[in-house]
Amino acid sequence: MKQRKKKSNPLLRILLWVMLLAVLVVGGAGVYGYVWIRQYIKSPAFQKMMAQQLGNAMKGEATLDSLNWSGPNVFISRAGVTPRGTQGWKLIEGEGVQASLDFDAARRGVWRVTRITMDQLRMDLRSVAEIPQELPPGTELDTAPPSMPGWLKRWLPTRTQIDEVQVDRFSLVPPPKTDGVTVKELKLVAKPAVDEGAWLLRGADGILTLPGVQEKFEVTSATARLDARLLALNDVVARWMGDSEVTARGDLPFEKDKTWSFSGHLSNLDLKHVLGAEWLSKVSGVLGGDYEATPTTLKAKSQVKNGVIENIPVLNYVADFTRTQRFRRVVLDQATAEIERTGDTTYIRKLVLQSNGLVRVEGDVTLQGRAIQGKLMVGVLPDSLRWIPGSQTNVFTEQHAAGPPGFVWTHVNITGTVDAIREDLSNRLLIAMGKAALDVPLDLAGRSLEILGDATGTPVPMTPAAVKEVTTEVIKTGTEVIQGTGGAAEKTMEKAVETGVDVLKGVVPIFGK
Repeated sequence: MKQRKKKSNPLLRILLWVMLLAVLVVGGAGVYGYVWIRQYIKSPAFQKMMAQQLGNAMKGEATLDSLNWSGPNVFISRAGVTPRGTQGWKLIEGEGVQASLDFDAARRGVWRVTRITMDQLRMDLRSVAEIPQELPPGTELDTAPPSMPGWLKRWLPTRTQIDEVQVDRFSLVPPPKTDGVTVKELKLVAKPAVDEGAWLLRGADGILTLPGVQEKFEVTSATARLDARLLALNDVVARWMGDSEVTARGDLPFEKDKTWSFSGHLSNLDLKHVLGAEWLSKVSGVLGGDYEATPTTLKAKSQVKNGVIENIPVLNYVADFTRTQRFRRVVLDQATAEIERTGDTTYIRKLVLQSNGLVRVEGDVTLQGRAIQGKLMVGVLPDSLRWIPGSQTNVFTEQHAAGPPGFVWTHVNITGTVDAIREDLSNRLLIAMGKAALDVPLDLAGRSLEILGDATGTPVPMTPAAVKEVTTEVIKTGTEVIQGTGGAAEKTMEKAVETGVDVLKGVVPIFGK
């Protein structure tokens, strides 16, 4: 018995053919789209689109030189962006740019760039005068080329994702003819931050220059955040003069109405790098402290460790007078001050210099260019003054409740220049010694002069004639004191003392130095 042949269902055949055709159409469209996109990325239209994407991201106008492809990698000899708004920069330019693209990400509507490397990236800042007051009207940019089929436009990526940027040499250039922050030869790695348009930066091995600071900083490491408004430094570590190290944090705004500011810490700066040649053999130590800096002001809380003051004539004289050899080489156990510099004026406030068991100096000093002016409180141990007649009764007599116990105090005014500082303590001590000479018998005054001569190392011949010379001049001028009254008497007293001091200068060699 013959089996009956099953008749094929024409509807099923049509359905199969439709499905096959659909697969072919979809596959062909996919192939066509893939081929089209591969051709598109090598076209001037893609170059223009990438420039528009870059410009939109930077809120500016971007230009790209010719694109050369090798597989998923593209090489661009130069890329530049100029601002379209009130940004503080006027040009961002990269050279030797190479980018790697992930074409699979195009299916998700993203132009994904896994890495961009640059030989050099430069950011030029502009002055306030160059920043426009009014912005030009914004324009919408079409990222799809006109030649693209309409059905393919919706599959073309409309946004760009950059995973990482590496720069061999980054430079930050201030406006021409202005003092500003400068960065050169910095190795830089940038990754996008969470908020759109912001970048997290890591840098190393660059040169940083700050306005008003002659010596450059060698940046060893840095982290920062960059967006359209500012460059925020989170943590910068740099080597400075000698073995010193500086840390910094702060903001460099791009907006025209804001200025940069930094703060940080300085450590291990040998004073030989900042002192003039005339002071190298006189002052030594290691400087450190915290600082705050703006374009107009530098503030610091400083401290000197292992400080030593020596080879200063006045200290040698004090050592001779007081018979205390420690004055020849004063070791500072404490040396602190608050410093503020504005223009060519430097204010030194809350100055404290102390050598334990010897001397303490407190006060404020102002430097105007090379000129110096200051008011100090000087404290010494009473034993140091026992060889200076009249010093404890006429000079070191002031109260200083805030000072440490054990010292006797007096004020000292300093004037002159940093090269030739004048102080009024020496003359006041001489006057005190002159007054003391008026209060003692003749033979004891002669003995005092002999002691002073011994202190200088230059014997003073205390003959009766020498003693008579001192006493005669003092008594002669003192007669005028007896005859004078009121203000005239006071002036004559001062003249008498000064006369005695002048005579002392002639008899004891140290007073003439």
